[in-house]
Amino acid sequence: MKIRLFTALLFFTISNLIINAQTPLVKQWDYRYGGMGSEQASEIIKTNDGGFLIGGFSNSGIGGDKSDSLRGYIDYWVIKIDAAGIKQWDKTFGGTKNDQLFKVVQTSDNGYILSGSSASRANGDKTEDNRDTLNNSNDYWIVKIDSVGNKQWDKRFGSKSYDNLGMATQTSDGGYVVAGYSSSGVGGDKTQPSYGSYDYWIVKTDAVGNKVWDRVFGGNYIEWMFFLEFFANKGIVVGGSSSSGISGNKTTPNWGTIHAPDYWIVIIDNFGNKISERNLGGIETDNFGIFAQTPGNGFIIGGTSYSDSSGNKTQNAYNLADYWIIKTDSSFNIEWDRTLGADSDDWFVGDIALTHDGGYIFCGKSNSDSSGCKTESNNKQYFTWLVKLDSAGNQLWDKTIYNGTGSLHSYIVESEPGCYLIVTTTNSGIGGYKTQANWDTTNSSNDIWIIKYCDSTITTSITALNSNVQQLLLYPNPCNDVLNIKFNQNADALTPSIIRIIDIFGREVSSKVTTSVNTKLNLEMLPNGIYFIKIGNVVKKVFKAGDSKG
Repeated sequence: MKIRLFTALLFFTISNLIINAQTPLVKQWDYRYGGMGSEQASEIIKTNDGGFLIGGFSNSGIGGDKSDSLRGYIDYWVIKIDAAGIKQWDKTFGGTKNDQLFKVVQTSDNGYILSGSSASRANGDKTEDNRDTLNNSNDYWIVKIDSVGNKQWDKRFGSKSYDNLGMATQTSDGGYVVAGYSSSGVGGDKTQPSYGSYDYWIVKTDAVGNKVWDRVFGGNYIEWMFFLEFFANKGIVVGGSSSSGISGNKTTPNWGTIHAPDYWIVIIDNFGNKISERNLGGIETDNFGIFAQTPGNGFIIGGTSYSDSSGNKTQNAYNLADYWIIKTDSSFNIEWDRTLGADSDDWFVGDIALTHDGGYIFCGKSNSDSSGCKTESNNKQYFTWLVKLDSAGNQLWDKTIYNGTGSLHSYIVESEPGCYLIVTTTNSGIGGYKTQANWDTTNSSNDIWIIKYCDSTITTSITALNSNVQQLLLYPNPCNDVLNIKFNQNADALTPSIIRIIDIFGREVSSKVTTSVNTKLNLEMLPNGIYFIKIGNVVKKVFKAGDSKG
């Protein structure tokens, strides 16, 4: 194994603390959603009504948060929540086999298109047989639902081998583009041969899911397609990983050693004809994760890299797997790239959110301790890791989201300026930032966990006053050991309120219940530094700067 160059930080430096102090995240709420079996999250989107839709899959029956019966082994599961994280409805879709939902997109009629892979025949919610009924291999399966989750139609696309759907999205003509990867030859819904083990396979449909055309892109080895985006006035961009050299209809060589994948971007027109392609990678394995179009029609691309500086990669790896982020212009010329990692595995960039300030936030998972780009330790468990970059790729802050036992893949959306919803999968009970027990306390099977954080330095809804607090005054600030808190109300008392003290890493370090409009808070046991006082939806910053009584 080759020796990698990396810098291990043994302790937080003052600069680390300053970075986190400038843009600290404060937890607002968290919820666990699941049943008595196992659930896994695969998507969260903001909906047009101001709420959110969580997508994933489940093998639970009715019980817990799940209101529909299990159709087969694993089913699609979607949960609609309001802006405060409260469930409005949930829906299950599936056949008698394995049906896994990967992406959710809201459509022009305020409904949703659900896209994933299915091994089921025509039964349950599935109206068409799997193409490979002998081996029950996967086909693409899309399900169209209305704004309240009622199924409108479903379509299956596949051939005689494995066809794994990445995502589907709506086109300007009201139809859909459905894209993933396939090992099938010509047959069934597939009209073009395979070039290698797996190729990108793209299907265009009309407004009710009938196939219009299909296209295959790949080389003589393996391509996995994960994501697509409409490219302003230029067609469709699909992204994934390729292990092929120049072969098939792939015209760009890989940077890496034999069969080591690179990011592979293919741009096609609205009729499926290839316009151009771009290969991005280093000399070792570079696995594509996700991309998003940026203002100016450039792209921000995220994935996982094991490469040192080589090929298109300008920075060495920290240790094993790192986040690798690339910013390109509209022609996919690289403007900058960043390697983000620490002393162990920092991998699977599951999602990117473009933020209100022109920057980016990346959501993945890590089991690294504090080192490299990472300011909080994991104790060698996999937890969700957020990294915030500005528009030029400079790291502003990072955040590790703790629970009791670790998390699987994670996904993120900016809910409002400076506030983020993260959805992940965990079998943890109460612990870390998680406040609700796992539903299945016997087998500790996975549930979906959603958590909201806000940047307390930005004026957002977290500073909106609630019914208990007309105005909140903190003094003196900076303070010594005692902080005075005054609720500016025309009353001698108020309904019971919880005063929470939160440190710069978003952890609650103390709390107190009060019914008085004038309250003294003892901070004697806390180290000097920056803290946040949170009461209801109100958050204010305070500096503790001394050790004498106030």
